[in-house]
Parts: sequence; structure tokens; C-alpha cells
Amino acid sequence: MLRFYESFAACFGTVVLAVIFASLVTEYRLEFEANYKLLILCLLLAFGYATFRNVVAHFCDPDEQLKRLSMRVHMLEQRLMQAHPELRGETIDAFECPKCNMVSTTLTPDGNCPYCHAAVAVD
Repeated sequence: MLRFYESFAACFGTVVLAVIFASLVTEYRLEFEANYKLLILCLLLAFGYATFRNVVAHFCDPDEQLKRLSMRVHMLEQRLMQAHPELRGETIDAFECPKCNMVSTTLTPDGNCPYCHAAVAVD
């Protein structure tokens, strides 16, 4: 949010400088046509610069990249836990399921085998 205010201040400052420059160029006469074209040009340059600066800051700022990366990791963890609920189970000593004969160190949240979902009695 701070970058937005910085960009806005840069644009506003550029507009003020454009008005002053346009007045100096026309020797303090307010010729509407010349000032209008110069103001439009300076406004376009200012907003183009502000947009470019925000885009560069968004993609090149290490803190911003770290935030986006950590958000992606969190979302992937959520998806993984939803797709494979057995990964949420508590870690226990390895056991062999009597039904499917698979060895595992986790149980589903309801205490079943993560592969065949058979009820398992673990010591």
C-alpha cells in the first residue's frame, strides 16, 4: 500500500512540475492548447513511470517474492492435505496392516489404515 502512495506522490509531483514547465515554456502566457498537450504528455509519462515502477517492484522485490512463494506453499499444503488425508495423521511406530499387508507409520485421523482404510489396532 505504501508503494501506491509513493507512486501517487510521484505522479502528483510530475503534474505540478509539468504545469510549472508549461508556464515557463509559454513565457507565463496561458496558451491553453500548448499547456494542454504538454500536460497530457507529462501525465502519460508520469503514470507510465509509476506503473512501470510498481510492476518492477512487484516482481523484483525479494520480500514480495517471499510472500508470494510462502502463500503458494501454504496453498499447496492445504491441497495436499485435502487430497491425502492420511498425511494429516499422527506419526507412530511402523505397523503392518493385517488386511492389505502395507507397512505405514501414519494413521488416518479416525485411526484407520491410510491405504485400505481398515480399522487398525496399534499398541
